[in-house]
Amino acid sequence: MKINRFFIKMIVMLSFLFISINIFALNVLDNVVVNNKNVYLSDIILTTDTTEYNKAKKVLITELNEPGSIKELNGDYISLKLKSITNKRVLTPNKIIIKRDFEYIDKSDLEKIILKNLKEIFNDENYYIKVIIDGGNKLKITKGEKEYRLESSRLETKRLGKYRVSLNILVNNEIQQTINFIIDAKEKLIEYVLKENVKKGELFTIDKIEKREKYVYYKSYNSVLDIEKVKNMIYKNDFYKNHILNSNDFEVKKLIKKGERVKIKVDYNGIKLEDIAIAMEDGIEGQIIEVKNIRSNKSFYGKVTADGQVVVEK
Repeated sequence: MKINRFFIKMIVMLSFLFISINIFALNVLDNVVVNNKNVYLSDIILTTDTTEYNKAKKVLITELNEPGSIKELNGDYISLKLKSITNKRVLTPNKIIIKRDFEYIDKSDLEKIILKNLKEIFNDENYYIKVIIDGGNKLKITKGEKEYRLESSRLETKRLGKYRVSLNILVNNEIQQTINFIIDAKEKLIEYVLKENVKKGELFTIDKIEKREKYVYYKSYNSVLDIEKVKNMIYKNDFYKNHILNSNDFEVKKLIKKGERVKIKVDYNGIKLEDIAIAMEDGIEGQIIEVKNIRSNKSFYGKVTADGQVVVEK
């Protein structure tokens, strides 16, 4: 009888020891702070078994999308997840509270980070870029060594205007946070404005214009005036002071007008002749036009070389 009591006592003690070992070998924490968005079973357990821990690292139990967010998980839910990594009986708390850690960043500092990334895309001083982030002066942000990546197909084309862009914050090459903001992108436009009135047919001169700069969402082809290209050109119409000039306001000066008399110079085998003809069409410098000899009434073609002059080469 004594022996039986002894064995019973030993069995009870061993059972208690076995349960104790199980409890302390794999414990579930009831209050956990994590850094990352994805929370795995390995984040809320303590175990001395490497195999269990490696399995737990692959079992996703919840997501905390925003830094500073809190979730409460039911103990029964965790118990079901534990069965995928161990056959042990584990005492699980009734509820597990998980908080995502964070740090504060000044909104102005985050805007500087974004602008630095944007300038690598809009790599030109001719752009004006403004960043608008919703929220207060301080923002909760992911902890850890961070990498910032902008996400928007519109940025690839350097699109102008106001539109939404996403900033992905990565830790260990995984996206841990996404911040949406508005970009206000404009391009520099250089305008040339008349300082005084000009007349139709008047030759363009630099002294009658002034240069102005502004930033715009849209820049049409005609609005970009190339000063070098309009030199020696004339105004198509009368224009008044403060008129903003564009390429359509100019035309090449016609050295010859249709119907007017022109001087013809002919170079024929070294023999130089001059005569008078009627221009059958308008002509600018360098253009080949048709003219008709007054005396012979014959038509031929020559190159406009000067005001009222055509050269015929044979």
